[in-house]
Amino acid sequence: MKRAQAVRTLLPFLALLALGCAGGGGSQENTVLPQAPVSVLVGGSVTRDDRTEALYWRDGTPVSLENEAGMHAGVSALAVSGTDVYAVGGHSGFPGSGAMWKNGALTEVRAPLADLPSSVGLTGIAVSGADVHIAGTVNGNSPYSLAVRWKNGEGTVLGGGAVLSWASGIALKGADTFVAGWDGGAKYWKNTVAFGLGSATGTGDVAAVAVTDAGEVLTAGYVLNLAGVQVATLWRNGEPVALSDGVLPASALALAVAGGDVYAAGYVVVGTTRVAATWKNGVQATLRATSGRDSEATGIAPYGRDVYVSGSDGGNAVLWKNGAETLLSDGRSQAWASSICLVHR
Repeated sequence: MKRAQAVRTLLPFLALLALGCAGGGGSQENTVLPQAPVSVLVGGSVTRDDRTEALYWRDGTPVSLENEAGMHAGVSALAVSGTDVYAVGGHSGFPGSGAMWKNGALTEVRAPLADLPSSVGLTGIAVSGADVHIAGTVNGNSPYSLAVRWKNGEGTVLGGGAVLSWASGIALKGADTFVAGWDGGAKYWKNTVAFGLGSATGTGDVAAVAVTDAGEVLTAGYVLNLAGVQVATLWRNGEPVALSDGVLPASALALAVAGGDVYAAGYVVVGTTRVAATWKNGVQATLRATSGRDSEATGIAPYGRDVYVSGSDGGNAVLWKNGAETLLSDGRSQAWASSICLVHR
């Protein structure tokens, strides 16, 4: 099974106005605002000279994150709050912990059971005021992993111990925290209370979570249908709605809400090729991948009349705007884009 990912209206004089972030298993609600120039931030990694570096691209220009020489690192999710840019992911200098960057500066995110040998995978981040919320997974000596939520560095175990468990995305709504993941089955947690996600076969996974203005909890991922085909799925308060046709294998990896519209991003498999795809209110569209090789959409951010999508295409990190693809990496190095944020310039 594949593990995967609040808008703030600020005064115009601020350098950044966060419009929304999605991907890496994270998702935050977007509000339709009057069209104005935006900067596009895409998180990910680039591998060159046998070293993987964490970075994000701002309007196509790479912005490096702190990383000691010889170490490997990558970004799995982004968030923006005011003028601050946050990222989470992995760093080989922290073999038993996860990594968070704030404005490029690196911080270790420790497992909540610090006395046990473990590894940490961070998959989502959301910021509200001074509070930083992170979702991820802790693997320890037990054969079963733990789904964990961190608030300002303090970890809370949500599930696991007796079954496989992991966290794949996070969203905030008021004082409540929502985490998508797996704990013996696909589910989400509201604060620390678990809610199961339905499917006809009981088999599937969830990659992203969002909450509407009305308080409806949306999650996205896939289920296996009775024919054994992977179906991209949106759950509304736990009830599944198929996004793909159930004939071609597909999965949703990211989720966003804009006004009354629900967007998802992921892939469908056509023949033997994985093809990046999006869904708007259940209507599927595939994205042209210029490499002709495998591609997938990892984050989606609608804004006004435009839809921005992060993803990968044949080993390159890419950005699609209204279906038109732009390479973020140079084509000479292996690169991956995990998530996307939009901010006012």
